Amino acid sequence: MAPHAERPSMQDVVLDEDDVGTSAPAPDLRATGAALVGWSRGHVLRALAATTALVALVLTVLVGLPRWSLAHERRVLTAPTELPGAIRSLEGPPAVAWTTQGPWSPRTVLAGDTVVVYASDVSDGAAAGLDLVTGAVRWRATLPGGPLGTLRRCLAVGPGPAEAAAVVCLTEPERSAVRTEPFAGPVVVLDALDGRVLDQRDARGTVAGAVVVGRDLVLPLADESGVVVERADARTGAPVWRTQVLDPPVTVPPQRVVLREADGALLVATGGTSLVLAEATGRAVQVVDRGNRPRDHVGLLRDGSVLVGAYGTAGSALMIRTTVYEPDGRERFTTRGTLSEPRVSDRPEERLYAWSSLPGSPFGGRVRAVSRLTGEEQWQSPGPSAGVLLELDGVAVLHGAGFEVGVDVDDGEQLWRRQVTLTSSDQPFTDGSHVIVARVEPGRGTVLEALGVRDGRTAWEVLLPPGVTRVEQLGTHLVGIGPRLVVALR
Repeated sequence: MAPHAERPSMQDVVLDEDDVGTSAPAPDLRATGAALVGWSRGHVLRALAATTALVALVLTVLVGLPRWSLAHERRVLTAPTELPGAIRSLEGPPAVAWTTQGPWSPRTVLAGDTVVVYASDVSDGAAAGLDLVTGAVRWRATLPGGPLGTLRRCLAVGPGPAEAAAVVCLTEPERSAVRTEPFAGPVVVLDALDGRVLDQRDARGTVAGAVVVGRDLVLPLADESGVVVERADARTGAPVWRTQVLDPPVTVPPQRVVLREADGALLVATGGTSLVLAEATGRAVQVVDRGNRPRDHVGLLRDGSVLVGAYGTAGSALMIRTTVYEPDGRERFTTRGTLSEPRVSDRPEERLYAWSSLPGSPFGGRVRAVSRLTGEEQWQSPGPSAGVLLELDGVAVLHGAGFEVGVDVDDGEQLWRRQVTLTSSDQPFTDGSHVIVARVEPGRGTVLEALGVRDGRTAWEVLLPPGVTRVEQLGTHLVGIGPRLVVALR
């Protein structure tokens, strides 16, 4: 008989029926709580200190985190952009950050991190200062009115070492006004943070324009003694210098006086005479007499160079030629057409753009790129255009006849072409990567569209809230404007 085989012994095995890894048993919370209560009864002071510390930590997180987040957003929104003249980068369509009610025809100015909303109509003195980040109302004020035929204008003045940013509000004649007699309008200076009136004074004549230079205000002032350009401390009115630019009798209405500012230079045009003044001293650097040539024009580039355009004939065609002068008055070059520079450029030192719409000219309606240093022609636009708006990432964006056209900035070759009609802004905006156009679509409203700089394709499109009729650039931000409406877009 075969030997009997020994059977293996049986063992208990735990089955993991739910296929979940085994873990240590959960702690007994009731026992732990009881232990803590027992410990706290025996150590009352220590328990009280621990509880206080825990509550303080929770409050710090709950209160400090939103404050830190708000402060961080404020630093980001008030920081300058790398590209002068551009808005903050928009990776996608902007959303409504906040909305506020304003006067019937609101205007805005950004002073520090305060958005000042005011009425251009001098019969409406309502003004308000809003937090740029949240839209919360910081203050309200009532501004003084002005004579019939004038408009209100407010300008931002930067902060000082121990001073917040300020807002200067004044009245100036409408360009279409028929009033010619001088009047001393009010000048009001407000603290941008709390709306306090820092100073209120009457201008020393009719204000015929205004620019801010540093912490100073530059005003052309017209009265019976002629036209004087005055630079004064914006907050106090203390004069820095005064320069007489037109002697009596004054035959030019104040609303025809033009003031422009560039790097270290001021251009003042008074009818037949234009003067370039040094910002620091008010000394006349260049005088252009257009007495018997009223159609000639004088302009100023951002680097302080002076443009003088003169009309003439070339054969049977009417021609305009522009001469570029250095800021110190030395002639640089002369070229045909009217010269301009893009509003935003990442290569501003390289070229200018010439354009002419005069009939009979073989070059009428086309843009020519010329060297900023020599005036040598580099290329000519492939089709009719009215000028170059932007110069970014190797692409020059031209506008004309309802089209935006992108051309290679080095040779003028057309890269893309898009039709853009019924725009609700004077010029497109850019964040450095897109050409942003605001347009009005009948029956739909105002639409913001971003075109790629390199290819002209639509990157995104957004319909703005009802009531927005135009879009404006406010510092490095966009705002939608409508009757009694201001919308911050971000």
